[in-house]
Amino acid sequence: MMKKTILNIIWLTFIITSVNYAQFSRTAAMGDLSFSIIDADTKFDPFQLGGNPAYLWQSRKKPRLDFTQFNSADYGDYRRRFSSERNFNVGANVIGIQPLGESGTFQGRAVYYYNKRSNVYRTLKKDTYAGEAFFFTDTTTGDVVYDGPLFEFTHSLPLTEKISVGGTFGYGLLNGLKKVYTYGETVFRNVYGTFGVTYSVNDNLTLGADFAMFNTQERIVASDVNLFTVITYHYRGDTHRIQLSGSKQKYKVSKSGNRFGGEIYYTPSEKLEIGINGGYQTSSTESIFPVEGMEKVDGYSWFRDASLEIKTRYFVNEQITLGVVADYLNSYSWSENRNNSLLLWEWDYSDIGAGFGGSYSNILPGLLLGFEYKISATNSDSSKYIDNKFNSLSSTNHNVKLGGEYLINSLYSIRFGFVFGTMRHDFVYGGDNVDFKKITGGFGINLTDNFVIDVYGFWGRLGYSSSVKRDYWDARITFRFYKF
Repeated sequence: MMKKTILNIIWLTFIITSVNYAQFSRTAAMGDLSFSIIDADTKFDPFQLGGNPAYLWQSRKKPRLDFTQFNSADYGDYRRRFSSERNFNVGANVIGIQPLGESGTFQGRAVYYYNKRSNVYRTLKKDTYAGEAFFFTDTTTGDVVYDGPLFEFTHSLPLTEKISVGGTFGYGLLNGLKKVYTYGETVFRNVYGTFGVTYSVNDNLTLGADFAMFNTQERIVASDVNLFTVITYHYRGDTHRIQLSGSKQKYKVSKSGNRFGGEIYYTPSEKLEIGINGGYQTSSTESIFPVEGMEKVDGYSWFRDASLEIKTRYFVNEQITLGVVADYLNSYSWSENRNNSLLLWEWDYSDIGAGFGGSYSNILPGLLLGFEYKISATNSDSSKYIDNKFNSLSSTNHNVKLGGEYLINSLYSIRFGFVFGTMRHDFVYGGDNVDFKKITGGFGINLTDNFVIDVYGFWGRLGYSSSVKRDYWDARITFRFYKF
């Protein structure tokens, strides 16, 4: 009776609160191994590799209910001008998967998210560095808090023996507050949806296609508690700005876009698995504020992304698994001042990479060890015309992952891992000769055939010297039910 009551409470939490939060606690604890080991959450099928909802009912055959409490933080001096000195995140996430027989499979996600950003310099936008040339700031440094629920629901079903369809709908709402001076209040709304279809050519080959749309809107209101005049700025580029003053400043960031995707899933034999995922996405962002009482689009940014990913896994025997991956990404964007159609920024970024890995189970009784290595070449051309800054940079990046799992007995397992990477140039924070190290760990407890507890955590550091660095940590616990 108590067990059923607890499950009903968790299910109710799931119904009323959803987000795409990673549930890969096992592989994450093993050094983030992703293609060299066998796991229910690392298949190369259209749903898990490509996000095509039509394949959900074939990818997830068993019911599952996960309840996860998560905590994470990052802090340090290695950051950009408007980045916070420290971020702290805490929340609870729930995912439920329920096969419905001939009606397909339903999956739902729910999360309540709390994010505190400490010592944020000036900026009032939630996603300051999203690629646009426009910033909205005040004149102070202070703490900012965002919190709210997010929702996501997916349903897929077979139409015929060969054709399946599916859809995903997501909705999120965050409220933000900068706790100093302007007391900038933010309402951030995100709506997205995906429709997908898959066609099973035969038992070994499946083709997929999907179309996704999203729209986000961020409304910011900055005002003085005593209704005095407040000073805010709208930046066009890194250095040029215009002053906005008044007792209440309103600013809006509106984004929308769509994506076309395609997948190929091929299993020519029980020993070989091949997944291919490609996508083409376009989106735009408008920066809007009132001019003489009328809302006006001052800044406009346009983005285009094209990507291709190939993953192959070969099961040599019951003990040895080998994997090979390759991927490519090209991103292009520009920003202009809509008042006079003046081009301000232009970016062209590309990354091509390849990797290999393998795992060996029962190298000793109960011990699984895995290894993955990836090399990538990154190129970026940046033209900030308004700031008179022009850069053409390239970087060769290396990433090594080591991980393992030791089954103590049928009830307990221990997981561990280590990740190390180097970058000639860090295109996010701007440093040269940057390295990243990460230590992961966790354990699993199979209390019954239908109830499992997973614990996961990591500590990482990014930087290029002992004094210029940024530390990261994450800790979470998942309660998983296979019957509910």
